[in-house]
Amino acid sequence: MMPIYCYKTDDGAVHQVQMTADRMVRRQRKDGTITLEDGRTATRDMTAEWGGRRKIAGWPMECNASGVQPEDIPEAQAELAGAGVHCDFNKETGDPVYTSRAHRSACLRAIGMYDRNAGYGDPEPLNK
Repeated sequence: MMPIYCYKTDDGAVHQVQMTADRMVRRQRKDGTITLEDGRTATRDMTAEWGGRRKIAGWPMECNASGVQPEDIPEAQAELAGAGVHCDFNKETGDPVYTSRAHRSACLRAIGMYDRNAGYGDPEPLNK
């Protein structure tokens, strides 16, 4: 299956172009533009290509794996507060909003969860 690349023309229209990565590298100029089949110049539009995807890295981070039902947010916040950790939640989805790696670790420890892909210093399985 060939990837689809998105390019935007000066009039704001987004054009999807399906081609191999090798052909894209040969066809696209260094400034990220290509010439479309109709002769117009278009610029690569990464936002359109990757639109709809969640931000992968960076803080703050919402985690749906450790989320709760929106109506259970007060109970979850009380449980975390009892463990000495404050955490805000997305009111619509019930996902906790972690502000840093240390904050995420403290929250996961408090609720008895861990990250299977965690790094050094992150919570690990309790039954280990």
